[in-house]
Amino acid sequence: MVKVRAGNVNDFYEGSKKLMTLNMRQVLIVRTDGQFFAVEGRCSHMGIPLDRGTVFEGKIRCPAHGAIFDLATGKVVQNPQARDIKVYPVTIEGDELFVDI
Repeated sequence: MVKVRAGNVNDFYEGSKKLMTLNMRQVLIVRTDGQFFAVEGRCSHMGIPLDRGTVFEGKIRCPAHGAIFDLATGKVVQNPQARDIKVYPVTIEGDELFVDI
């Protein structure tokens, strides 16, 4: 794994979602309930960008067909046609946010 700087912690407000290309991968960074999550940036069902999705209770819902993924584990919670998405470890050093890709 490679540790990649994703920005400053203050770049991500509570409830924000930001789709980024880190180390040639699309990664969605979400800040919710005081925590940061980094997951695969597209839905595994049809490849729809997840930054357009809805975040709730530690999960994200794909805006196209409603697949729901757990942000901590990447597991599919709803939609048997989808597969689990990748999750990436997030670390904070000082005011900087890093993702292990």
